[in-house]
Parts: sequence; C-alpha cells; structure tokens
Amino acid sequence: MRSQPWGFDCRWFSSPSYGVVSFIVLFVIVFLASGSAQGAQLTVAWDSNNEAGTAGYKIHYGMQSRSYTSTIDVGNATQHVVTNLQAGAVYFFAATAYDENGNESDYSTELAANTPSAPTPETPVDSDGDGLSDTDEINIYGTDPNNPDTNGNGRSDGEDLAYWSDDWNGDEDGDGIINLLDPTPTRQVPPTEPGDKKVDMSAILTLLLD
Repeated sequence: MRSQPWGFDCRWFSSPSYGVVSFIVLFVIVFLASGSAQGAQLTVAWDSNNEAGTAGYKIHYGMQSRSYTSTIDVGNATQHVVTNLQAGAVYFFAATAYDENGNESDYSTELAANTPSAPTPETPVDSDGDGLSDTDEINIYGTDPNNPDTNGNGRSDGEDLAYWSDDWNGDEDGDGIINLLDPTPTRQVPPTEPGDKKVDMSAILTLLLD
C-alpha cells in the first residue's frame, strides 16, 4: 500500500517537439527503506502513463534541486529502489517518460526526500559501573549487574576479570567456585591432621654433631 505523497502533486507537462511523448502525467512517491551495507536506499514509485507510445521512464536525482547528477532508465517499471545513497541526506527526484524512438518528456514536478540515517551503535548498559555490560554479566560471567563487587573482595568485577584474564572461570583453590566469583580464590595448604606422626630428628642431629 502506497503512502501519501509528501506535498507532491501531479503535473501535466508537454514536449511538442517530441511528437508522441506529450501530455504525460506522472507523480512520484517515495517510500523510506532501511539502510543497507551499500548505503541508504529509497524506493521511488509512480503511476503508469496511459499515453500511447510510452516506452519507459527515467528517474533523475541528485543532492541539489534541479541539478540531477544521476539518471536511471527503469524501462516500463512503475517503481524502482534507488540504492547507494548517502545516509541522512536530502535527495531531489524527478521523472521523465520516453517513447520508443528515445524522445523524452520534460521533468515531472520535483520531490525532495530524506534518506534514512545510518543506525548508531547502542552503548552497552553498565548499571553498576564496574566496566562490564549488564548483558555480559548475566549471560557470560554470572556476576551481579547491580553490584560492582559481586564477590565482596574489595575489587570491582571488571578489575577481577582483568586480573584473572582467560582463567576467570578456573577454580584456583578447588573449592567449586570459579575465580571470578570467589572472594578468596587462593589454594590453601591443608592443616596438619591430629595424630599425624612426626619424625624425631634429634638422634640424627646428635650423630652428625659428634
């Protein structure tokens, strides 16, 4: 379904010297389309002409009014996607019709249209200001996006991640808690169990001293 023309009305235009191509009525409607990898694009559409002998249409456009730097022969089509346009810019469009001998009509009424602006990258949300995005804290690291120091060790989650680097999800002390979430991720020396036998070295020392 076509949108309404943006302040653009039909214009009768004649080209007496062109003979067959005369009294043609055209109007152009522009549909906005999202930007692509090749740049912004606009879809230009118009009503077909009922004049006998009309062989096709041309779309003329540029970035200055009535100064068209590009022309596209679209044949008998009644709409065309104009690609590789600069994003966030104003372009001016006009249409002409031509007959099978190549005779071309005057320009239609001009239409100005803005191309879609280039999408801007979204800034990751970091609710607790710890240097890690909320999305990464939830989906990757398992830290609390609302607490800058999830493990309570006095360093921020971002600082802990920088400290552990690629070993952030290791378990340094074997306690079942990954390093990034462990407040004291240091391997502890097991305490001496009661009843452990100790070797009395006194006799050996006495022998060596004699």
